[in-house]
Amino acid sequence: MSAPIPGQYRRGFLSSQIRHFMFREARLPLSYHWVMRRTDVFLKIELEHAEDDPPQRIAAEICRRIEKLYGVRAVEVSNLVTHAEQ
Repeated sequence: MSAPIPGQYRRGFLSSQIRHFMFREARLPLSYHWVMRRTDVFLKIELEHAEDDPPQRIAAEICRRIEKLYGVRAVEVSNLVTHAEQ
């Protein structure tokens, strides 16, 4: 009688195990960001500020707080319009 071959007495796979190995790519992707939607939200903010407060600094602070609070991907100021007093 010859010596046993490695793996000779290994049990075969069940059909459910075979299906699991064949179709395991159908699971969720590694990152949930791939399945999440992206939405652009445009806000119009009117604020009153003192003469010595530059609107750029206030806008930057609003952007910083939105990023910190909501964990958004990007925040930017696209336009600043200063109206004359009425």
